[in-house]
Amino acid sequence: KVFLKILSYTFKFKSCIYYLNVRNNEEGPPIIDELYSKYESIIYNDKMYVFGGMRGDNSTRLQDVWLLDLSEESLQWDLVNTTGTAPSKRYEHSTIIHGNNLVVFGGNDGANSYKNDIWYLDLSQTTPSWSSITTSGTQPVARSGHSMIIYYNRIIIYGGYNGSYLNDIWELDLNQSIPVW
Repeated sequence: KVFLKILSYTFKFKSCIYYLNVRNNEEGPPIIDELYSKYESIIYNDKMYVFGGMRGDNSTRLQDVWLLDLSEESLQWDLVNTTGTAPSKRYEHSTIIHGNNLVVFGGNDGANSYKNDIWYLDLSQTTPSWSSITTSGTQPVARSGHSMIIYYNRIIIYGGYNGSYLNDIWELDLNQSIPVW
């Protein structure tokens, strides 16, 4: 099996993802060479998932999910068919993995409408299914460009932007039947 290192960069709104065979240090051709920006990517079970972002001249917002199976030698992108109501089109959101779920929080829809919603995409299903997550407690203000991690079943969100720069920290406790901010 070839071990790969994924290299991703954005330069003048052109995203390129290359792979590097770490056994012989040879770089392969671009896996994706499209005009994409401000998307989120995450790896789960040897698969790289990409959600949302912008395409082209930054006027097209996205809400699609793409998959790159890193265990395959061909390394080709596939559009993921999903069920359920998907999150709105957005960019500068954040994603993490919690259990079998790709979790999406926040972002911007392009009309300076910042988001503070949270979504799960259940990756354990043959056809992944979206669901909006109901929470209790006081929610953080809507934002984009923030950081998000998971730590001991708690989602931690830091900073971001919503017309002003934010310097706050929020915790969502997933140990409760209804997650609590």
